[in-house]
Amino acid sequence: GLSFTTFRRLWNSRHNQGPGATIIALRNRHAKEMLLNMQLSIGEVAALVGYQDTHYFARFFKRCNNLTPSEYREKFLTKKNINTPKNNLL
Repeated sequence: GLSFTTFRRLWNSRHNQGPGATIIALRNRHAKEMLLNMQLSIGEVAALVGYQDTHYFARFFKRCNNLTPSEYREKFLTKKNINTPKNNLL
C-alpha cells in the first residue's frame, strides 16, 4: 500500500544504499556462495539468483567481482586446496 516514492524514502532512511543496490548486492553474495558448490552448474546458479540468461549473469558477476563465475570458482578451489591441511598417514 505504498507508492514507490514513499517506499524508497522509507528504505533510504533505514539503509545505507537504495533498494536496487541492495538487491544487486544480495544476488551477488548468493551467487558467490552457490558457485562454491561444484554440483551446481553456472547456469543453475544464474537461474537460482534470478538470471535466465547465463551470459548476462556472467557479465553481471564480472562487473561486481572483476572475475567471471568460472574464474571465481577456479580461484576459490585453488585457494581452498592451498589452505587445506594434508592428512599425514603414518
